[in-house]
Amino acid sequence: MATYNGVQTKYPISKLKKVFNKHKNKKHWKNPVNAIVKTKKEALILKESIRFYQADIANIREITVPIKHKEGLVYMQGKAYNVTSKGYQA
Repeated sequence: MATYNGVQTKYPISKLKKVFNKHKNKKHWKNPVNAIVKTKKEALILKESIRFYQADIANIREITVPIKHKEGLVYMQGKAYNVTSKGYQA
């Protein structure tokens, strides 16, 4: 757990910044986020970073996506997570 200016987070600020910068709206960081991530852990970190940077509670939805087989011959159904926010709320 980390604290920054009195705000407690579950993850270090450096981790929140890295994940938020990777998935934020590229036109402006205050715009809504709509990201597809591969792991639940990254989805949870992104949700926390959205709370920290946009003062919004993000939604996480499990989705099915095509994933290329390791040998590259066929696509299989895989699990991913869609993380969305309404944008900056403060």
